[in-house]
Amino acid sequence: MPTESLELVIISVMALVTYATRIGGVVGMSLFAMTPRVKAFLKWLGSSVVVALLASALVDGTPRTGLVIAVAATAMFLTRQALVAMLMGVCASIAVVGFG
Repeated sequence: MPTESLELVIISVMALVTYATRIGGVVGMSLFAMTPRVKAFLKWLGSSVVVALLASALVDGTPRTGLVIAVAATAMFLTRQALVAMLMGVCASIAVVGFG
């Protein structure tokens, strides 16, 4: 199979998987009643995923990783705005690591 055809197949499969997970979430949630417990779970789901990713990066990373996470966490604590925390984390990452 030529390279272009293989790339098209891979992109198509990725698109189908993405679509299936989105539809699966909608269909799956239609099977559950929206109780206060389910609403609370959904409210904090995204935050828990971010914390899990940061925790694993902190455990497996270098001291510089910890510094960048500390800067972003401090910005989030002080401003309560995710965008500010992300920007501060990116700036700290660039300051610590550089542009590559």
